[in-house]
Formats: sequence, C-alpha cells, structure tokens
Amino acid sequence: MTIIVRSMAGGDESNVPAGRRLRLHPRKTGVVPTTEPAQFLGFVLLPGGYRRLPDENVRRFRNRLRGLRDRWRAGAVTRAAVDGRVRAWIAHAEHAGSFRLRQAIFRRGWYDPSPGGA
Repeated sequence: MTIIVRSMAGGDESNVPAGRRLRLHPRKTGVVPTTEPAQFLGFVLLPGGYRRLPDENVRRFRNRLRGLRDRWRAGAVTRAAVDGRVRAWIAHAEHAGSFRLRQAIFRRGWYDPSPGGA
C-alpha cells in the first residue's frame, strides 16, 4: 500500500486510500534533514543510524516504576503485572541501545527484571 501525502491541512484526502482515515498531526509531522535529530515511534533518531530514548520517556518510566513498586509492596498489584509492564518497557528500550541506562535504572536492586530476580 502506497500513501502519498500532500497538504492535509487543506483537507485534501484524495491521496489517502479508500477506507483509511489517515490524519497527520500538523505539529508532529514534518520533513527534516537527516542530519538533525528527529523523534519517531518513541525514539530520538540521530544521524548515523543511532537511536536513543527521549529524556521525557525515561523520566515517566522511572516515575511509573516507583508507583508500581509501591503498589506491589502494598499488595495492590501482582508480581506478574509488574513484570509485564517492566518487560514491555525494557523491550522498547533495547531498540535504542540503552544497556547502561537500563543498568542504572535497575541498579538499586529492589526490582530485578531477570528471571528469578527479587
């Protein structure tokens, strides 16, 4: 399926395949040189094919992890639920080559995502 996108701001939907309701966000969509960092699918894409996680993403995950830890300790959430959420974020973060970041986040040891961890 090929989608040719022209100015969607003017309501021109003639290039969108029938049955598809593709809407591009005017502030989030743009053409930038490949020499500049660009944010896409939860990563910052850098020149040379490098990817990193946006600082905001890491901050939100740390806060979410702290909340999960507290709810887990209080018995409000199961270990399986915590494992699922943490492993999903780790799988996402692995695509950014974030080994040291993940080490730093889990260094304190209250939650070890490896099998058999605390």
